[in-house]
Parts: sequence; structure tokens; C-alpha cells
Amino acid sequence: VSAPGVTVHVVPAVHVAVTSSPSSVADEGQAIGFQAAVSGGVAPFTYHWSGLPAGCVDSGQATVDCIASGAGPLNVRVDVVDGYSVHTAGAIAFWVYPAPTVTVAAAETTLEAGGILALTATVEGGSGTYSMVWTGLPTDCPTQNSTFLSCRPTETGGFTVIANATDSPGL
Repeated sequence: VSAPGVTVHVVPAVHVAVTSSPSSVADEGQAIGFQAAVSGGVAPFTYHWSGLPAGCVDSGQATVDCIASGAGPLNVRVDVVDGYSVHTAGAIAFWVYPAPTVTVAAAETTLEAGGILALTATVEGGSGTYSMVWTGLPTDCPTQNSTFLSCRPTETGGFTVIANATDSPGL
């Protein structure tokens, strides 16, 4: 006598990979997202996020989207439990930098037409390299991607010059 057959399904073990957008760094005030990509295991899956930047909360979902409001190094972790109560975890190192700030100084705030206008921008915070755009300049002073700008304006009048810096994470 033989017993009736039994069908057995073997599924791959549950694993999770954590990614972020932007990748690994952001500035305070910048939109960020963390994603958990689950493979194997059996649905449904539950998610618990920890180590998130200030301003971000555990969504209980595979993704967390938020605006970071605190600076510092982080180890963002997600714990995943599958439908058979099998646990796995993944993490990503992430750094939130203080938002960049810019101050502008002029060597001379009053000068004659044709004199040398020398401006310096000082950037603090942010990360990586900076891209600079100057606005409010006299028409004959072209903007430069530099923290120092020098020209000889011939246009007369009052000008409010602003330096805008964008760092590597894009803020």
C-alpha cells in the first residue's frame, strides 16, 4: 500500500537589498528615498525601518520617502519578515550634510566705471564640489563657475549681486 503523493514547494530564502536616492549622501532639506528590494521568501512581507535621518519616519512599506532635517552619518536599516515569519535585514551607510550656505563679499562696494569689481563667495556646508552661478551683475560682467569673480564694469547703477552654489548632491 502506498500513501497518496504530497507536493512540496521549496522557495528561495528571503533576502533584502537596500538602496537610496540620491546614492549615499544628501543635504539637509533635500528629498531622499530609501528602497528595500526583497527577493525570495513568501509574500506578504512586513517592513520595519530604523536609523533614518531626522525628518524621516518608518513607513512600514518597502520604500521611505522624506525630507532630511538633521545632519550626520547614518546606518539606515530595514528588517523584513516574510509570510512564513522568516526574518532578514539589510542596511546602507548614508550621510546627511548641513545644507550649503553662501556669503558674498566685495573688495570695494563703490567703484568708478571701468574699475575692478572683485567679488568672493564663501560656501559652507554641503558636500563635494560646488557649481557657482552669479546673478545681479552689471551686464558687462559675465557669470563664472567660480567662488571668485573679477571684471571691469562700465554700466553704472546699483547692483545686488547674488552667488548661488549647488553642491554635489544638488542642493
